[in-house]
Amino acid sequence: MSEVIKWEMRFFIEAIILGGILRAGYDLLLIGRTIKRAKHTRISIEDFFYWMICCYFVFGLLYENNNGVIRGFALCGITIGMSIWHFGPSHMLIPMLANQIGRIKKLIQKFKKFLGNILKKIMKYDRKH
Repeated sequence: MSEVIKWEMRFFIEAIILGGILRAGYDLLLIGRTIKRAKHTRISIEDFFYWMICCYFVFGLLYENNNGVIRGFALCGITIGMSIWHFGPSHMLIPMLANQIGRIKKLIQKFKKFLGNILKKIMKYDRKH
């Protein structure tokens, strides 16, 4: 196999991996939105910065491997990687992680309430004596 074809295959695989990573990053935003409801303005700002970060990494991939020239197969690779992540583990991970983070959040709230009650008792005791 020629070196050019090996290079293009590696470039394509890197594009697929980058697409999966970018989609996984968006899942983090979605998990945050399921934990705490977001208003339209916040969602728009988050999406804007997410896509700016995506542009940075896509440009970095294209610049490193192809001197910044846009190649159709690289964009297809990114799209394939995003699709693989979206239709693969994403549907299982988002609800599972959101549920676990929600449980941790409730546990922290209970612990804060417990500490608050202890502090109230200490303050009452301190005032009496």
